[in-house]
Amino acid sequence: MMSDASGMRRFEGKVTVVTGGASGIGEAMSRRLASEGATVIVADLDADLGQPLADSVDGVEYEQVDVTDGDAVAALMDGIVSRHGRLDGVHANAGIETPPLLLADTPDEWFDKAVAVNTKGVFLTCKHAIRHMLELGGGSICCTSSIHDVASYPMIGVYAISKAAVGATVRAIAADYSTRNIRANAILPGATLTPMVKREVEDAEDPVLQQKLMDGLQAMKRCADPSEIAAGAAFLLSDDASFITGASLPVDGGSLSLLPGPDLLDPDLHHNEA
Repeated sequence: MMSDASGMRRFEGKVTVVTGGASGIGEAMSRRLASEGATVIVADLDADLGQPLADSVDGVEYEQVDVTDGDAVAALMDGIVSRHGRLDGVHANAGIETPPLLLADTPDEWFDKAVAVNTKGVFLTCKHAIRHMLELGGGSICCTSSIHDVASYPMIGVYAISKAAVGATVRAIAADYSTRNIRANAILPGATLTPMVKREVEDAEDPVLQQKLMDGLQAMKRCADPSEIAAGAAFLLSDDASFITGASLPVDGGSLSLLPGPDLLDPDLHHNEA
């Protein structure tokens, strides 16, 4: 299922940034914002994906940026404002996954990696965007967190820790800057068919079973298309969400509403009605 902007032009004339915008949810968000009239700066380490995206989509620019490097993120934001004279919206989306490990078995380096990208990267992106938004009269920020901000599965501890901090970040921004016309919210995706997740399914010992397991995590019994997550993020970034700040919005197919049910023991007991 794909989410369509249906001719909306909520970002006409606006300048936006999407970190990790070259693939997955970030790519879907970059395309969504461009389709609604924005100039989109895709900030991503992967030039092999970022530059072709910029070359093929009107209104999209690409910059190679490491979001864990504060000087690089500052230079990104400074350069955008210098070139375009404005900075209206930022989607702090860059993130990494972690290997499935029990907490006590997780090497320190994986904690450091997860926090460096998923937490510090979001902090730096927001921090340096806010510096300019204060001077420019305001702006909107959306951060990609996860349903693991508020609930979790086994063997995903350091990822959940790094994403929980994203929810705290948007609440801190709301507390500090709401009266300065700066909003910040988080999107909480459920299982989403990004290239990384698709590879996980394809590489599984039984890909069909793995896909069923992934689908079963949602009450809707399917994974999201990245465009569906982008639709929620674009809403939060847009003026349609003008009275929403400091919030974390699940876009999760009902994952957080779902208690384990009989379908997990016997899938035949679960029937999807047309």
